[in-house]
Amino acid sequence: MHVFHCRFVFVAALALVVAAAGQAAVAAPRHIVIRNIGVFPGDMAVGFRSVWVSDHRGGTLIRLSRKNKVRHVEIGESVCSFPAIGGGRLWVWGCDSSQTYEVDPVRMKVVARRKGVAPVFGAGSLWTMDPNGKILRIDPKSGVVLARIDPQTDDLPNGGPDGVWGNSLWVSGDSSVSRIDVNTNKVSAVIPLPNAQPSGDKPGGYLYANYGVLAYGTFWTSNAAGMYAIDTATNSARQLGIKIKPLSQGGDVQVVAGAGSVWVRISNRKIARIDPKTGKETGTYPAAAAGGGGGIAVAFRSLWVANGGLGNVWRTRVH
Repeated sequence: MHVFHCRFVFVAALALVVAAAGQAAVAAPRHIVIRNIGVFPGDMAVGFRSVWVSDHRGGTLIRLSRKNKVRHVEIGESVCSFPAIGGGRLWVWGCDSSQTYEVDPVRMKVVARRKGVAPVFGAGSLWTMDPNGKILRIDPKSGVVLARIDPQTDDLPNGGPDGVWGNSLWVSGDSSVSRIDVNTNKVSAVIPLPNAQPSGDKPGGYLYANYGVLAYGTFWTSNAAGMYAIDTATNSARQLGIKIKPLSQGGDVQVVAGAGSVWVRISNRKIARIDPKTGKETGTYPAAAAGGGGGIAVAFRSLWVANGGLGNVWRTRVH
């Protein structure tokens, strides 16, 4: 399940980034360290001219400005998965109560609560998941449940809604991805992931994958077996040659798009950059060796990386 998830100084990264086979090694770009932002920063989202970070153990939602200013919204319990953005609000999953909090980004406070977990927003609705793995379509203003949908995929215990793109809500599970038509509230396709593996505890740490994003005409999703690309026209999935290692302190394997690329954390120390045309890794960027967190975002010409084990965020310039 999507269970997760100032002062700053310049530091020179000492690691080398090895690009695709046959390319020369180049020095890793230096990064900014944004310190003391939370107890265990996790998943991220971009909206309202800010980067938002779920503090998995600290009970707050963290707001980072393009100038690295840090502000907090008090949630009052552990925060899981990435914040959803839509309808002029942020929607945050409370891990302990298994409900979704509505956050006003202007007043910087919780203003309402809604049913379900793993929220995403699209097609004028809030979408969450109930304890039985059913998808709830909710009117964001009234909180009324408009539809309860069986996604027909194994979204429990490690999966859930990824987002709404076009006319589909995409839902990732351990072995397949489901598309739900937002016009009919019915499943339009269940797409098997060949050689897929379940998320969870793994030798060397924890690997909570099944996060996805639709970008550059393809749906990209993480899995314990590695990265997959789904053709949106044929609903067929192919496994990419990008493997993901467990994180030593736990963390979600979030997938994001930006700067003409797809990005995913592949280990404690590395973020992979993927060429959407070829599906191949074109380089890696640094993350803290302490592991944990897992959240990433691309905004303001930068890659933002949550390092839960250190309680900080690294910001690296990208082009």
